[in-house]
This record gives sequence, C-alpha cells and structure tokens, in this order.
Amino acid sequence: MHDNISFIEALAHQMRGATIMFFLILCVLTFGKRKQNRMMRVLFISFVCMAVGLLKDSIFLFGSMADNSLVNAVVELLDLSVMLVVVNFFLEAVKPESTGKPFVWISPVLVLAFIPVYSIIGKAWIVTTAYILAYSVTVAKFIFIINSALRHRQFLEEHYSYSDNIDVRWVVVSCIAYSIMVFAYSVFFKETTWLSEVLYCSSTIVVCSYMILSALGHKIIICTAEEDTTAPECSSEASLTESFGDSMEDRSAVDPSPNNLQYITSLIEPKLKQSMETDKLYLNPQLSLNLVATEIGSNTKYLSIYLNRRLGCTFNNYINRFRVEEACSILRNMTDAERLNMTQVAQMSGFNSVSSFNRYFRSVKGGTPKDYYKNCKQ
Repeated sequence: MHDNISFIEALAHQMRGATIMFFLILCVLTFGKRKQNRMMRVLFISFVCMAVGLLKDSIFLFGSMADNSLVNAVVELLDLSVMLVVVNFFLEAVKPESTGKPFVWISPVLVLAFIPVYSIIGKAWIVTTAYILAYSVTVAKFIFIINSALRHRQFLEEHYSYSDNIDVRWVVVSCIAYSIMVFAYSVFFKETTWLSEVLYCSSTIVVCSYMILSALGHKIIICTAEEDTTAPECSSEASLTESFGDSMEDRSAVDPSPNNLQYITSLIEPKLKQSMETDKLYLNPQLSLNLVATEIGSNTKYLSIYLNRRLGCTFNNYINRFRVEEACSILRNMTDAERLNMTQVAQMSGFNSVSSFNRYFRSVKGGTPKDYYKNCKQ
C-alpha cells in the first residue's frame, strides 16, 4: 500500500513537470503565430496564463504554505481568472473579433481585484463571491458560444460548399471538454490528492493538444449577410462584394419577397443550370455562394432565395448533390484495371476531403462509395 501511494505521488510530480513543459512549448509555438489573427493572439495569452497558473502551484512545495489561508485564496482567485481568459479564447474562436471589446476582459480583471480585497478583509465570503461571479460569467459565455456556433454552422450551410477547416465544431468540443475538466476538478477534488493531480494534468494535456491542433488548421470565417469574408485573407475576400449582372441593373430595386419568387427564378434558374451542368462549377472544392452568384451575374441574396424557397435546400446541400452524382458517374465508369482509390474519386468530384466525401455520399445515396462501386460491378 505504501509503495502504491509513493508511485502515485511520484507520478503526480512527473505529470506536473511534464504539463508545465508542455505549456512552455505551446507558448513558444503560439508566440510566432500570434500576429496572424486575434484568435491566435488570445490563444497565446491563454497558454501563458495556464503556464503561470501551473508554476504558481510550486509554492505549495513549501509545507508551511499549504495551511496559509491567504495563499490558498490567492491561488484560487488566480485559477478563476485563468479560466475566464481561456473561455475568452473559445469566444474569439467562434465569434471573431469579439474579444477586441474591452468589456469582455472585465471579468478576469474583476476576479483578480478580489485578491487585495481579501488580503485586507480576510473573509471567506469574498472568495465565495468571486467563485459565483466567475462561474456565472463562464456559464453565460458558454451558452453564447454554443448559440454562436449553431448560427455559424447555419451560415456555412447557406454560403459554403465545404466545411473542412472552417467549421467551429472543434471549438464547441474543446469548450465542453474544458468545462467538464474544470468543474469536475472543482467538485470531485475539493481536497487535492495526488491522484487528482495526475488526472487533471493528463486531461489538460489532451484537451489543449486538441485545441492547438484544431486552431492551427482553422480558417476564420466572419459571418456576415452581405459578403463572404475570411481571415487572414480578409483583404482579398472583402473585395468580392456582391455582384450584379448587366441584366439586373434595371431590376435590382425589386423587393425579393415570396411574391417575386417567380421573377427571381427566371433570373437565376437558366444561368445556374448552365453553370452546374455545363461548366461544372461544383468541381471547385472552395466554391462559395458569392463565387457562384458572381459567375451567373446575380447576387447572393437572390441566389439564396432561389435555393431556399424554390428548391428547398441550402447552398451546401445543393452543390454537394452535384458532387455526389459526379462521384457516382466516376465509380460507374471505373474499371478494375484503372481503379482509383476513394481519395482520388473525392478530389475529382470536387470534395475537399475523403471524410466529407463519405459523409455526403452516405447521406445522399444511403451507403458508402465502396458499396456503390461493388453494386455497380454486380
């Protein structure tokens, strides 16, 4: 039993050291990336805060500090402040430029302000008040983050034919995982043990590894109804404002209401059909609503109305159905001697990745591309 306890204690110390080194490496990695956009800048700040948060716990190596109420209160308040900074990263990732507003940073600063108040008054209710404030703000921001993620996904469905590297699902997953980790540690390990340290450090490494890997590959999409705007290539995308063809110059004042659906259909349908069936625009893996509208001499508003009200589908579904049919054509005509792998078929059909290809193919055809190929041969 004694040997078992010694092993867990040694493992806890090793995990603590490994976690500190892990965050120092992340700080170095994100330091060079922080100028790319605000999301990476806030992520760098978050990793710095988490590294400092772990380093500060080294004070408990001095046995006399463990029973010092002031030291314990300061450590708890610093941890709460770090938590609020990390939550701001999730907020920035799902709602770009939101952390540029000063009021977003009031909560972590306010929690830190409880430190001098506690040092003067020394009452336990001060720390309790800080906990209530921090967790209330965190829950409110989590709700806002999830709601923003849902709206972001809907925007992508309406404006983009792909979701790889632009979907914010990873933000929601990271946010939920981080919240579970923090709340579980606070509730179930009120009295810190060596086992709790091992679990906390290991889960922190896993969650933050997922965060950094997802963030590095993420392309920021700013959801606006007027135009497609991406970062860090905002300057090039922003110039692609909604275009109106010459045939629409005299009709742009018409209100695109349901009563004018027939009018919008007459403008959109012939050119859209040609662009898809003849020009095969869907083979462009980076195709967006804005690009299609520009190609057919229309605007995104009319095109969206046509797709949503006339065809009853989103832009994403509309384009990917063409891609699936293209893939089916390739699979039907593919011989055993010149057999392609599914990654090649996906690329030739306009899909960004084989995972997206499989997902959409299954949703449209009810089976995998491999099953479809086998059925064709039979």
